[in-house]
Amino acid sequence: MIIIKYGEERFSPLHVALILALKRGPMKTSQLLKFMRSLGFHARSSFYAALSELERRGYISRERMPGATVSCTLTRKGAIAAAELPRILKDRIEPMLRYISLIAQVCEPMLDFKGTSIAEELEDLDDMLSYREFLVRELNIIERKLKRWKKIEIE
Repeated sequence: MIIIKYGEERFSPLHVALILALKRGPMKTSQLLKFMRSLGFHARSSFYAALSELERRGYISRERMPGATVSCTLTRKGAIAAAELPRILKDRIEPMLRYISLIAQVCEPMLDFKGTSIAEELEDLDDMLSYREFLVRELNIIERKLKRWKKIEIE
């Protein structure tokens, strides 16, 4: 299991995903759970345990709304963590992406990746726009590298 160190705190990837999801604004627990499921996370008990842990540690607050709905919001401490975590994660994620990319390339002949697409899983407009911006940045990096190495024109 990957553990993300943040000061004296330790977060699981689930904790980080919940904090970063709430960075966008308050969400109902049902919305958060649906979002986590779209990322491939399906363990409801772990989801609710992580929410309770983040609340106990002071990163989120939960408020009962009418109709048995619970709304989750970042606290001030949670908002500060949400602002700092991407910087901390960058150094951890880049090597993992390289490893995963290598594993996917090696395993591709054995696995059926046809139809598997992050883009197909996105339904929220903001998520799609953010993903597009990410892809454009990645494409620009590749184009710069190709021009440097091969001196070819990229269309």
